[in-house]
Amino acid sequence: MLAGYGVIERPNWQETIDLYRLCCTLELWCWKAQFGMHDRLAELTRELESVDWR
Repeated sequence: MLAGYGVIERPNWQETIDLYRLCCTLELWCWKAQFGMHDRLAELTRELESVDWR
């Protein structure tokens, strides 16, 4: 994904990618919960719990 952007001059760009990943995962979790796909929430929940936000 990042290769297409060339040189990234923004400081702390990895933190921005981490935030986008969190938002996308949360959106997917909410979408699946809304449509009753509860059997698929456990994997997303584990992924969200495994993120180190320090």
